[in-house]
Amino acid sequence: MSGTRARDDNLRAPRLCLLLWLCLLLLGAAFVAEALPDPPYNPDSWTYWDLAKSIFSDFYRIPGLRAYQTTLPWSQAFPPLWPVLNAVVAALLGTGPVTLLLTNCAVLVLLAAASAAASRALFGSAVPALVAVILCWGTAAFAASSSAAGRFRCR
Repeated sequence: MSGTRARDDNLRAPRLCLLLWLCLLLLGAAFVAEALPDPPYNPDSWTYWDLAKSIFSDFYRIPGLRAYQTTLPWSQAFPPLWPVLNAVVAALLGTGPVTLLLTNCAVLVLLAAASAAASRALFGSAVPALVAVILCWGTAAFAASSSAAGRFRCR
């Protein structure tokens, strides 16, 4: 009898993980569909986009001046990995400034996958991590920060 119960539990866990992944992807699709027509970018988002556009031409130089900039020729305000990643994605997909939003969502899915793997190693199940990611993305502050396409943060 206990062997049957263990077998049922072993079948339920993958189904629950699959359901959670489906929920995460549907939430992401709804999020992108809502934000895509007019992403609520902030000044930092546009700076990231300006830096991304400069990667293949005038590396890491912003074409205009902003009030918080110095007279140094290269950006001092933002680390280069995010603009480089967005430049590569924009060059491959040709999506323009929307690239910031799409890359943010892709990073969230990768974060969920890494969290699920860590959760599976620590707890024997990916469920805790997937539930945490879904709950985090479901908060208004996280969604607003994600759609601004600057960086992720849960408040």
